[in-house]
Amino acid sequence: MYSRKAGEDQAREHLEAFWNGSSLGRPALHLLALDPQHRPDPFPVGGVDRTALDFDPAFYRHTARDILKGGIFLAEAFPFVSVDPGNSLVLTAMAAGGRYRRNGSDAWLEKQPGILDQQPPKAASASVLRVYAACVEAAAKGAGGMGFVTPSCLIDPITTLSQMAGSEEMSIALCDRPAKVKAWIDALTDIWLELLRTCVAASGAKDSAVFWGPTTPGTATCLQCDYAVMISPDMFDEFVLPALMRMAEPMTRTLYHLDGTVQMRFLDRLMQIPKCKGIQWNPETDFGLPTRHLAALEEIRSRGLSLFLIVDTLEEAVETVRALGPDGLFIKFRGIFQTRKEAEAVLRELELASR
Repeated sequence: MYSRKAGEDQAREHLEAFWNGSSLGRPALHLLALDPQHRPDPFPVGGVDRTALDFDPAFYRHTARDILKGGIFLAEAFPFVSVDPGNSLVLTAMAAGGRYRRNGSDAWLEKQPGILDQQPPKAASASVLRVYAACVEAAAKGAGGMGFVTPSCLIDPITTLSQMAGSEEMSIALCDRPAKVKAWIDALTDIWLELLRTCVAASGAKDSAVFWGPTTPGTATCLQCDYAVMISPDMFDEFVLPALMRMAEPMTRTLYHLDGTVQMRFLDRLMQIPKCKGIQWNPETDFGLPTRHLAALEEIRSRGLSLFLIVDTLEEAVETVRALGPDGLFIKFRGIFQTRKEAEAVLRELELASR
């Protein structure tokens, strides 16, 4: 039991129903409110380069404690934090010898032209694994019994390779040197899995939150392939699906981060992944406005896949629930409610909308 989570048993029941494509009379909900008794205590950055904080255990320990103390976790919102050096975009590449730079809060991999002419790495960088584990352990200490450290939401191996090589070089190589691309994807998948194992071992957590949303017992993180918007279904079968299968294997269950509506063409293929139970919806436009994509969302639900949606307003959430029904639906409000009373009012409205 987590000290920052009230009603944990009931929340787990709602989440279990979501993962099974059902509901307990309303959608599963992520409602987070500010704790009025907490005074925010951000990590003292001073003039420190943000890059230096990406692998600073003290930063993660301090931040985990501050985040969990500052929130009231209502409905199915669980108290968790994650360790995401470079905003989760760079860690796999770094463990493969890549480099990155920051521009304010954004992080970008540096391109390595000609990388596909090189041999892929045989293992993850021991130094990156070591400092990553230290950061996760520090975050777990900061969380204490308040909550847990969820596995990092790492960018997938295929997209990582496209960012390292550059999208043009990657796209040409898929056609001209498919065996070389597959060798690199296999190696980066090995590294991705080693990072996942490292995080789970260092955190000691018994729960995971998929894409900072629905919690599940055991090990889980989100599946994704952002690069897939550029390839055909046949190429998805050849280059992407085998890696996704491997990535999902150690998980209890997971969702696919569908980054771009053009990836709807892969739904039947995603259903071949036994551990993949649903879709985290991430359209190119109108993010936070799922009612503008109801036909696509209905298609996803018609296949028995659960849906994780993010909304901006109560009105959007109510309209979505009335259109889709509550079954297999997890809704997260992007903003943080200023008071518990405000969040609880939203909960009541969505219970009414579900009838």
